[in-house]
Amino acid sequence: NAEYMGGIGTDQKMLSLQQSPPSKAVLVILSLLNFACNAAFCILAPFFPTVACERGVSHLLVGIIFSMLPASNMLVSPVVSYYISKVGRRRMLFWGVVTAGLATMSFVCVDHLVQPWFTVVAIAIRITQGIGVAAISTAAYAMAASSYPNTLGEVMGVIEACSGLGLIVGPVLGGLLYEVGGFTAPFLVLSGSFLCTFPLTVLLLPADNRIIICKSRLSMSKIVFIPGVALAAGCTVCAMFGIGFLEPNLSLHLKSFGFSTTAIGGCFVASTISYAIAAPFISKLVRCTSAPLVMCAGLTVSALSFLLLGPCPLFGYDQRQWLLVASLVVLGLGCGMIFVPGMPYMIQQASQKGNNELVNDLVAGTLSASFALGEIMGASFGGLMGDELEFSWASSLSAIAVLSYLIVVVTIRLVSNILSGPKEVDGAYVRHP
Repeated sequence: NAEYMGGIGTDQKMLSLQQSPPSKAVLVILSLLNFACNAAFCILAPFFPTVACERGVSHLLVGIIFSMLPASNMLVSPVVSYYISKVGRRRMLFWGVVTAGLATMSFVCVDHLVQPWFTVVAIAIRITQGIGVAAISTAAYAMAASSYPNTLGEVMGVIEACSGLGLIVGPVLGGLLYEVGGFTAPFLVLSGSFLCTFPLTVLLLPADNRIIICKSRLSMSKIVFIPGVALAAGCTVCAMFGIGFLEPNLSLHLKSFGFSTTAIGGCFVASTISYAIAAPFISKLVRCTSAPLVMCAGLTVSALSFLLLGPCPLFGYDQRQWLLVASLVVLGLGCGMIFVPGMPYMIQQASQKGNNELVNDLVAGTLSASFALGEIMGASFGGLMGDELEFSWASSLSAIAVLSYLIVVVTIRLVSNILSGPKEVDGAYVRHP
């Protein structure tokens, strides 16, 4: 039976077919896809900067190569969020998996090229990977928000935990496979993991049973200017800025201490394993406090981790291995405090503007673009600073950038509270945090 639902005003119509509750298989597949997407971004980290530098590629170009995946992800995500209601979420996931898998497989040919084709082809492949990842991540977030509206916080905790596992396995697997099978092995295994999810996407995900006729004035450009959405998106950009900064730099920094490729991959585990473990608990913390408070605390924790990671030259002591690992653990905790509450809070704030299904698609595109923008800024900044500054100073500047955004957010919220004045709630006048 079909049920007619009103949308935004009179210019948005939706035809919704009755659907059964989603099975656990949906969450498992979405988690696997996010795992593969994050592994695709960082599997290069333990070995590619060294290989590229041996080919005469500068730190700046290495940073640009890393940033091409998130750059194309950021540019394509708004397009995906616009067409996803017409194409369908499952079909979008299908094409994203095929595109990302084939692009990753084609990376094996890069090792046989010399400059400048080494850089040109690597950039082209990373762009294609980004297109596939944009389709996967946007459709996956939208499907999660639509399938689990009442438990989205917990679901995002599971998905983000698997994303963290992807960041763990990516560098470790990349380092191990590079030492065992050379340059081609990591990409063959990762492309296989993408393509293995293909039959699962076709057979286990429910068919798209909503047709959205989108004539609404609501768009991503309007979504991002909602204050709560802008806050969460900005925090996500800052968190991914830090992660993107480390990808082209941390491996070279650790190489100077005599770390093997496998050991470098293991060092990336420190932050992501704390993130994966903490994600389910952070969703409970949000219910006890508030999402903006937890995200701002996450920014503070992330900035502290970068000051310790260098360490900041103003602290006056040399780096120690235990401190390096501890700072990466703290970084994972800070990122988790930002990522887990981000999407539920964005949907909560944007849902006042219109139909939930359309909002889910637009917020999913906004979140995916925010992840990508942070990766671009971090990888580009890391590549540039790797040529100009020591790691300790570059890491300290990353902390300053995160703290600067935190100060702006806190200032805006304080001024907004002062100007809006107290509001009456249950007979008492209170100010919102």
